[in-house]
Amino acid sequence: MGILIILFISLIIYVYIMWCLVQFFGKRTAENRMHSEKFLCPYSVILVFGAGINGTKPSKELQSRLDMALQFWEQNTDSWVFLSGGVNSEDNEPSVMVQYLRLKGIPEANLRILNSSFNTRETMSSFKNIMGEIPPGNLLAVSSPYHSFRIKTEARRHKLILELVSDKYSPEHMHKHISRIRSLTEVLAITFYLLPHRFTKRVPTNSHTLRHKIPKMLIRLGS
Repeated sequence: MGILIILFISLIIYVYIMWCLVQFFGKRTAENRMHSEKFLCPYSVILVFGAGINGTKPSKELQSRLDMALQFWEQNTDSWVFLSGGVNSEDNEPSVMVQYLRLKGIPEANLRILNSSFNTRETMSSFKNIMGEIPPGNLLAVSSPYHSFRIKTEARRHKLILELVSDKYSPEHMHKHISRIRSLTEVLAITFYLLPHRFTKRVPTNSHTLRHKIPKMLIRLGS
């Protein structure tokens, strides 16, 4: 019984520490403003992480990520924009992202779909494999605040040097209940990523998987 209590307390402490890290990195990247000195340098590559689609349109959260990527691309129109996201028989998230940014003015020649990018770890692995094919220069990743810590962790795992920015006015970040749910599920995802790559690389996290269905269910229950 004593061992179970110790394990339970350890679990609570672990979840709390991970929660604090998710919140810290989320706040840190959300406060990164475009006029900040370190973001004035041109980026040769902008990597945008998917956040779900609604038919042929990006979700509101994904739209906020794409709009932020667009702002940075407008500072250096020679940069390439890489798009990652889930693909299944019904939806093709990267293609929706490409279409959105094309309509916003980014030429198709500057847009790249990152293959095998259906989860964060696989996105980093795929990007690492094509580093020799992209223009030399600085790398910027764009996502939501709650996703920041996991991106930083995976970038470090794959020995990728990048800056990370997120929109503090994104719909999910502004909604406190949704933000808490997303942060909690990030703790679960970070814990899952403690497993070796061979166990995690084939686990999809597109909008039709449990990775997104569980947070949506929790959000509905709490609303």
